[in-house]
Amino acid sequence: DAIAASPDSEWVSGHAERFHAALNDDLNTPEALAAVRELVGEAYRRGDFRIWNAMVGFDRVMGLGLEERRAALRRAAPPSDIQAMIDERDRARRQRNWALSDKLRREMEALGWTVRDRPDGTSDYSLR
Repeated sequence: DAIAASPDSEWVSGHAERFHAALNDDLNTPEALAAVRELVGEAYRRGDFRIWNAMVGFDRVMGLGLEERRAALRRAAPPSDIQAMIDERDRARRQRNWALSDKLRREMEALGWTVRDRPDGTSDYSLR
């Protein structure tokens, strides 16, 4: 999987250090979870979601089931707002409106979706 294979962003290490320091401080789980929550918030603020490896490491300690949840989400149908974007993008591609198609692709990717266009003119959409 491309996300697991890619390294986390450099700025993630500070949050990981804070997570581990909290656990080493008499198993301060509220502070450790706060570090995780702040990492996710920072990812959204930056628009940089290369945090998966740190999240998997946190999950190994906390047992939150992130990988299982991610797998279930990837199998599920897209939410209605994403499906509307998929439908609009498919229409734009049929009409050869490449600017709109590209804009919608970027928006979906920013929301965590992978878009793969196939040679036959159809596309595959999946949650990263």
